Amino acid sequence: MATVTAISTKGGGGGKKSLDYICRDDKTENKKFVTALNCSLPTAYQEFKNTREMYDKTDGIKYYHFVQSHPSGYSIAPELAHKIAVEFAERAFPGHEVVVATHTDADHIHSVRPERA
Repeated sequence: MATVTAISTKGGGGGKKSLDYICRDDKTENKKFVTALNCSLPTAYQEFKNTREMYDKTDGIKYYHFVQSHPSGYSIAPELAHKIAVEFAERAFPGHEVVVATHTDADHIHSVRPERA
């Protein structure tokens, strides 16, 4: 069974480094397992930032980072893990800007998604 861990982030660059990290080609099979919801991947960081500014939410939590992990040794195809993560994001955060990236470079498949606050 997968577990989901939620992390709220106040500092840093508002998620730029996290977004760059989770979408790395070596983790996502050249972005095969990256999906942007309600935003465009090439401009997601700027869109997150613009939305925070539009709603005057420039202080406090900058974004949320969720990690959905499947246990080591659990056999799940990356396509299915990514599909589950995208569906979770669509249902949990309807209308929100979300980037879902499924990492296949570890002994356990896991999906990460930053979502703007």
